[in-house]
Amino acid sequence: MQLVQLPNYNKWYFILLVCLTFSVFLFTSDGHRYSFDEDVIQQQALWIATMTPHDDFILGESRALFQYPEYFPHNTNHVCLNGILCSQTYIGSSLVEIPFIFINQTFTLIDQDTVFFAAEDFGDPHYSYWRNSINPDFTFLELVFGPTILAIVVLEMSFNVFPSFNGLRREFINSFCQFGSFPPNLGEVPTNIEAFA
Repeated sequence: MQLVQLPNYNKWYFILLVCLTFSVFLFTSDGHRYSFDEDVIQQQALWIATMTPHDDFILGESRALFQYPEYFPHNTNHVCLNGILCSQTYIGSSLVEIPFIFINQTFTLIDQDTVFFAAEDFGDPHYSYWRNSINPDFTFLELVFGPTILAIVVLEMSFNVFPSFNGLRREFINSFCQFGSFPPNLGEVPTNIEAFA
């Protein structure tokens, strides 16, 4: 009887997982201005992280999405029983963001005075207004969330998916330390539109 050796597919699994991870990170990174669904999730995460409901919340009267009266003038959503959890989103989405908001709330790493843009700094004055009006906790969240999740995925792959590669585990740990432990060097922030030309 002759034993048949099955082919080793670890390399193909590795390539597939790297492509999937890269694609997910690429298409979920926030290169756009801001969307409604992100704002709803981040508002709920902020309420939970600070244990403070929205200023306009009224117990027994406020309905889900009450903080957007311009979008929902005749709001027929359910009446909220708790100001901190008064949202239309699933709580899991907000729970992932809470630690990042809590860190910035606690240590004030980014605040309103960190970066301020004047209307002349960009060709579109609305863009300057939008950048200046973003909550600093959300700015910190956007800067740190993606690289942290990517570093966790790299670490998970090194310990669980590819234990049969000799020496590859060490490379993954080095990648985790490089990408996850050190903030990106953003350099000097350009203050005028000519810097982008």
